[in-house]
Amino acid sequence: MISQQNFISYIEERIPLSYSEEWDNCGLQVGDPNQPLQGIMLCLDATADVV
Repeated sequence: MISQQNFISYIEERIPLSYSEEWDNCGLQVGDPNQPLQGIMLCLDATADVV
């Protein structure tokens, strides 16, 4: 199983952090990057439905 950090690195190689705005909260916000990845949720806007 892939670690969270390995997945983050994979994504950041394809979508550089330089594309983000200065106010964006990029990267892992909650959790341990060394733990195995069990699932992914990606959203562009954190609406009430997403949360």
